[in-house]
Amino acid sequence: MPNDQQKRELFSIIGNLNATDAQIAQATTLLRDLDGIEYTQRLATRMVEEALTHLANVPASTRKDLLQQWAEYLIDRPL
Repeated sequence: MPNDQQKRELFSIIGNLNATDAQIAQATTLLRDLDGIEYTQRLATRMVEEALTHLANVPASTRKDLLQQWAEYLIDRPL
């Protein structure tokens, strides 16, 4: 869990269009150190799995197949 200082650092960099390369590297390091990447992957997986349960109620079609393939790709794609 990030402490207040780490949160302030991240919030000052993320979304900052004028962030320097050093600041971006700092934010990336913080996110890795705080397991932010793994957390985000788990969250995305849960969201896609939930979406797929809703997609199961949609009648069969080429578009449904494409949505399902895209959703599965989002979970399984390499980083």
